[in-house]
Order: sequence, then structure tokens, then C-alpha cells
Amino acid sequence: IKDCCKVQTDEGMDAARGLLRRCLDEKRHINTALLREMEQRAVDRASGGGADIDIDIDDDDDSIGASGWSEPLIISQLPFHILAHGWAKMCGRGRYREGPSKVSDIMDWMATEDEYDRQVWDSLEELLPPPRHGSDSGSSNRDSCQPTTASYNTLLTAYVYASKQNRLAGRAAEDVLKRMMQLNQERGWHTKPNTKSYGLAISVHARSDRYKSARFAEYVLNDMKARHETERERYENEVGRPYDVRHPSNNAWQIVTPDVVAYTNVISAYANADAKGYAQRAEEILFDMMDNRDRFGIRPDSQAFATAIRAWANAARRMGNPKARFEAAERAEGLLRLMEELAVEEEQQTSAATSSGEGVVGNGNANRLKNEVVDEWDEEEQDTIGSDSPLAPTTKTYNAVLAAWAKSDIKEAAPRAEALLHKMLASVIAPISDEDAEGEGGGEVEDSVGKTGANSLVPPPDRYSFNITIGAYARSFDNGAAEKGEDLFDMMYELYHSGRLGEDVKPKADTYSSVINAWARSRGKPGQTANARRLLDTMLGKFRGGEEDMAPNVLAYTAVLNAAVNEAMKEKSDLWETDSYDNANEEGTD
Repeated sequence: IKDCCKVQTDEGMDAARGLLRRCLDEKRHINTALLREMEQRAVDRASGGGADIDIDIDDDDDSIGASGWSEPLIISQLPFHILAHGWAKMCGRGRYREGPSKVSDIMDWMATEDEYDRQVWDSLEELLPPPRHGSDSGSSNRDSCQPTTASYNTLLTAYVYASKQNRLAGRAAEDVLKRMMQLNQERGWHTKPNTKSYGLAISVHARSDRYKSARFAEYVLNDMKARHETERERYENEVGRPYDVRHPSNNAWQIVTPDVVAYTNVISAYANADAKGYAQRAEEILFDMMDNRDRFGIRPDSQAFATAIRAWANAARRMGNPKARFEAAERAEGLLRLMEELAVEEEQQTSAATSSGEGVVGNGNANRLKNEVVDEWDEEEQDTIGSDSPLAPTTKTYNAVLAAWAKSDIKEAAPRAEALLHKMLASVIAPISDEDAEGEGGGEVEDSVGKTGANSLVPPPDRYSFNITIGAYARSFDNGAAEKGEDLFDMMYELYHSGRLGEDVKPKADTYSSVINAWARSRGKPGQTANARRLLDTMLGKFRGGEEDMAPNVLAYTAVLNAAVNEAMKEKSDLWETDSYDNANEEGTD
């Protein structure tokens, strides 16, 4: 069944469903034969005077009861979960809007089979002799295919994948949470929503990118926090000791606890939304996570900070006021500085705690988001919607700040972005020698190295770091933007060929397109068309030479055309001024 589901086609899913149906048909056939045989043995006991006799099976007896089998055959949740997860993954391919309904049908199928299994158990217990010698009845250890929290979490996962196609996915996910609680309270099913359930529901809203989806995601987070307080009070009253959020596995049972993944998904929802004040709200959610560090046993990680920084980067792009765009980029860089300070503080606390033998508060609840259902699917395909990453800034975090400056489109953007880039370079590159510094641009890098080379928390740059900075110069319309972009471009090749940063900084087609765009935007720059075409020809030559990652895209060709248009317009503007003057003189003469 798993192999059929992993094919991820209609035929594969139909085959998987057919195999499960065959399993269930065989189960019913075996259980029917078992009940028939047990009925016959009950008749035999009755004919023997009603005395309780042992069920002795001859060695030559090939009946179903010959193996001492007195329990019905039960198909557990595992094959149902695999089939459900297969449909959920199909939703992720963007083709199955009805995927959640398929998973919901499987939940109903599980409930129907569970009811049948219970009826078989009840019938069998009526036929079996009562237990003797104080032994427990076999019914106390029944297996079942009854839907559980893990089953409904698979349904929520399907809604996560289908959220961009289904506008009502967020509300449907909230209904699933209510249904899970209802089944737990009314039927006693093990469907009580856990931390992962709430996290998935938040993720549905965060990924749907609909109007007010960020607000709805925050509402679910608030419900999650309220549920935690209610369950925590009940736990401490019944167990008689405080709930340990730092080590959830040490508790008598685990309760719903907001984790870093839930918070990060809410921040992401605000970062993706196009509304005034949402970047500010994203930052407030980040600070709320920091304030609840001890209460929930969590801490913001690099992904949470990077997402909040991205919120300010998107805000900088949307704002019309240059001052507001500058402030948005400043807020993004301010979060980066705060992140670095907290990382240093955490390293010191970790070192002190290690030496004293004490633990450190971490994201103990984050690991609970791992998909139990996916563990049955394949380890390498685990859907980690969040990660328990360290607090130290990553290259991705720095790139988010670089993007904030690049999108601000203000005069200070490109120099500020380049300063951050050199800070990243200084963390991994030794000071440049006097001979190397004689080259073009070498002195600037050497100064940066001397200032920040000791900072071990600063990550190295990658290709995107250079691309974003080059793009910042392209958007600046500075007279020297194209030359500065090419300087960074040449630096990338030097770093790549020296092996100091490896393949991570190798210029590719997107890098060439960024530099070509810088030349295209250099309005009035002599030779801008020739330089743009030179870079395009270099790309084509490398691509024809076998470098597939150098294939020019439509952006490269469009940038060359823009360079030609801008240069032609400049020439035409000069000619128009001359022609207008000459024509005016001629008309005056006539």
C-alpha cells in the first residue's frame, strides 16, 4: 500500500485503496469463519452438560481455532494512515483540491470498520467460556482501527497542502479541531487535539494567503494558549506537581503547549499578508514568544527571526514614503542585531549550565510536531513545517536583511547592503595581504575584515547574498551602480576560483541577469548596451560550453533590451533637443 501511494498518481492511489479493501474483505472472511467455529464449540460445550471445558485442539486439526486463535483479526490504523497520507501528499502537488474530502472519507471508513470490529468482539465474548483463575478477559487489550489524534492530524495536513487552492481550508481546519474535541468528550475516542493539531491548523491559515488569514492564524494561537492554561491547571490539580515545560517527557502526560513552530507560522502569515501594520504585528508576535520563554519552554530560533525580518522587508517594498521604507529596513536590521545579542547570551548561558550540570530552556515542544503518520511513510519525506534550529543567525537571516534594504529603494540602501555583505565575508575570509589588496576593490574588503573578523556568529555569504546586493545597486539608479555591481560580480569569481567559499558563491545565470540589469538601469551611461550584451554573450558561451546553470532566462534578454532602449532614448532626447532648436530657427526664418 505504501509503495502504491508513493507513486503519487491516480492509478497508484486506486491500487492502494484496492489493496486495503482486499485486506478488509479477508479480515471479514476470517472473522466470519472464526465466529462460526466458536459457535460450534459453544454448542459442543452445551451438549456436554454445560460444564466449562478447555478448548483442546488436535495436532491434525487444520481449522481456524487449531492455533489457539480465539481473537478476531483486526486491521489497525497503519494502512488507513498510509492511504490518508498519500492523498494528503497529492494535495501538495496542486492538483487535488478535493484531497481533504478523500482523507475525510478514510476517517469515516475507519469508524465503520471500528464499529464492525467491536461487534465481532462482543459476539465472540458471548461464545467464549468465562475466564478462570482470576485471569483478565481478552477484551481489555483490544486492537482497533478507531480514528485517533494522529488520524485527524493527517486530515489537517491535507488541508495544509490544499490551503492555496481552497479558500475555506482555514475554517475547515478549525472545524476539524472542534470535531476532534467533540469525539473525545462524547465518545471517549483518543482524538483530543494536541500541540501538532493546533500547529497544523495555524499553518493552514498561514499558507492560505487569504484576506485576514493572519488574524485567523493568531486566533488559533490564542485558543492554543488558552487550552494550555486550562490543561495545565487540571494537570497540576490532579498530579500535584507543576507541569514541566522544559522536559515534556518527564510529565505524567503531555498537554497542548504553544511551540516555536506555531508562533513562527503566525509570524509568517503576517509577513505574507499585504496590509498596513502587519509587519509591526509580526514583530510583536516574536516578542510575545520571547516573553513566554519560561511559561511555554520555548525560545525563538533563527527561522522565527528571519520570518519577522522578512515581514519588514515586504513592508519596505510596499511603503510609498521613503522615510517609512528606511525605517522598515532599519527595523529589519535591528532584529538581526537583537538576534546576535541573544545568540551570544545563550552561548554564555549554555556554557555556564554545562559546567554546572543544569539544563537550558530550549524548544522541547518543537520536536513534538514531527508527523507520526509520516514516520510510517518514509523518514526522508518527513514534512517538517518548522525546525528546531539554533538561535545563531544564518545566511538566510542575513539575506532577509539584505532584501529589506534592496526593496526599500532609497539612496542608503545599496551601501548598507554592501556593508552587511562585507561583514559576512569578514567572518570567514582571512585578512587580505598587501599584494592582494592592490587590486580593484581590495582595500574595502580588507578594512571590513579588520573590523569584524573575530565575530564567529556571522555566517558566510552565498550566491543570493551577492545577487541581492547587486540588485540593490541596480535599483539605486546610482551613476556608478553598474561598475559596483561588476566589482561584486568579479569578487564572486575570485572567491569561487580560490575555493574559499566553494560552490556556494559560484555566479550563475541569475547573477549575470542581476549585473545586466544594473547596466540596463544605468540611464545615460555610455556603453551600457555594449556591456549588457557582453555579459549576455558570456552567459551564452558558458552555456554552450556545457554549463547548464548558465542558461539565459527571459530576464537576461529583457534587461539587454532595456539597456538598448534606455541608451537609445538618451540619444534621441539629445537629438530631439538639437532638432527642436534647429526647427524653431527654420520656422522663424520662413
